[in-house]
Amino acid sequence: MNQIKRVSKSPKGYLVDTGMACHHAAMAGPQALGAHPLFGALFETAMVSEIRKTLSLLGGASALYHWRASTGAEVDCIIERNGWLYPVEVKLTSQPTRQQTLGLQAFRKAHPTQRMAPGLMLCAVEQARWISEDVLALPWNLV
Repeated sequence: MNQIKRVSKSPKGYLVDTGMACHHAAMAGPQALGAHPLFGALFETAMVSEIRKTLSLLGGASALYHWRASTGAEVDCIIERNGWLYPVEVKLTSQPTRQQTLGLQAFRKAHPTQRMAPGLMLCAVEQARWISEDVLALPWNLV
């Protein structure tokens, strides 16, 4: 059994075409997006889509997973590449906090023997900065 089979807890589906998702959610136009309850989910979907595209350009084998613990802790995207796990959280905020890294921390704690890179939080920060000793906030538009 490979390492991610022991890590992955539940499948998560994405409607890759965010325009189609907006259409089915009956959004009247781009101005309606910011106040819509699906805005965060659409942002996450867009970021996971960009991660997939970036990985395809890098070549080699990569896999993407979602992790959710029975406690409710979750990580939006786990990249498995070259024997390493890269946990990524997507947040629609410009002021990320340590509290928002709890899912990344829970994932790391639940898998202490895995080779794991520092966590990454894609969000609306102006420049990359460390939120905690092992979580880096990265501007979403750098993906």
